[in-house]
Amino acid sequence: MRGKMIPYHIPYMPKQEVVLDAATLAAAKQYDAATLFDGIPLYRNMASRMLLTHSAAAALEMMAMMADIQPGDEIILPAFTYVATANAFARQGAVLRFADIEMETLNIDPLSVEALMTERTRAIIPIHYGGIAADLERLQKLQSEHCLLLEDAAHTLGATYSGQALGSFGDMSCISFHESKNITSAGNGGALIVKAAQNMREAEEILYQGTDREAFMRGEILRYHWQRLGSAFEMGLAAKAFLKAAIGDMEVVTEHRRELWWRYHHALMPLLKREHLKLAVCPDIAETNGHIFYICLNTVETREALITYLFSKGIEARTHYEPLHLSRFGIGVSGKKLVLPNTEMVGRTLLRLPIYAEMTDCLQDEVIDALFEFFKR
Repeated sequence: MRGKMIPYHIPYMPKQEVVLDAATLAAAKQYDAATLFDGIPLYRNMASRMLLTHSAAAALEMMAMMADIQPGDEIILPAFTYVATANAFARQGAVLRFADIEMETLNIDPLSVEALMTERTRAIIPIHYGGIAADLERLQKLQSEHCLLLEDAAHTLGATYSGQALGSFGDMSCISFHESKNITSAGNGGALIVKAAQNMREAEEILYQGTDREAFMRGEILRYHWQRLGSAFEMGLAAKAFLKAAIGDMEVVTEHRRELWWRYHHALMPLLKREHLKLAVCPDIAETNGHIFYICLNTVETREALITYLFSKGIEARTHYEPLHLSRFGIGVSGKKLVLPNTEMVGRTLLRLPIYAEMTDCLQDEVIDALFEFFKR
């Protein structure tokens, strides 16, 4: 008999042991995104345009700075996202325009985006919820020289759209290596991806306190100087060392989590057909990385009862984002109280089920069986 809880998540520990001694930290000084990602086929073409940051939030802040967002500029983003997406742009003085989401994927609805666009719109920021791609084909049609497409691809390591890595479609994007993600840099961590190679110099300077330190380190200049506003956005040495060990396992971890995701999906189809719950739809053009597996219940009362029931069975399940447009601060930065029906419904009814790299079929079967037992009562 199982004696422990089935947790919602267990941070991934790389197969290669990481010893944080002086030699390891000295070696990590040489690690950059190209070093870590050039050997992964999905990211090979992007590796030279990636910068490692101390968090995905840091990468978002760099994106807002590089996009030259000014007070009064309008940014369109989903209200169903983590607050870091909003903070980075609100800090620059942007007016946030919250869009509704599509129920099938919980990603930003292009029709809602289009209805919000004005001559002051400077960026559209989709997230790819749970590692399933937003409708990039339609969103790219709304992109222009004056309206950037900026991907918050925090959930997406290993996920694709039309065979390409998510994070490679926008003018800029970010990826997260937070401990909650499929692969971690031992706590916090992230990466900025810049589509245009000519913008890398600016990105490097912002990364290192606004200085041209990276050019100095490459021997391109004799001394480095303050060139622009920036901050200490770079990833720490210990995080780089841990990430280097973990990233080598990315493809195996992604494949296993993808298998778990689809195993849940197939097993729970009878409950969908009986209208007890709703499941995510992964479009044919996309491939999930199995980051999040969620269900949406019919009512908030059913969700709360299910959380309690699963806990009684030794299973941890979690809700997720509280819609930003309903928060006190969200109302303030957007200028008014909005009604976003899909976002609000999902905020009340979504429940995330356990999924992690060490999860076995037997443990997953316990979760599946508990769900069927709950709906039989």
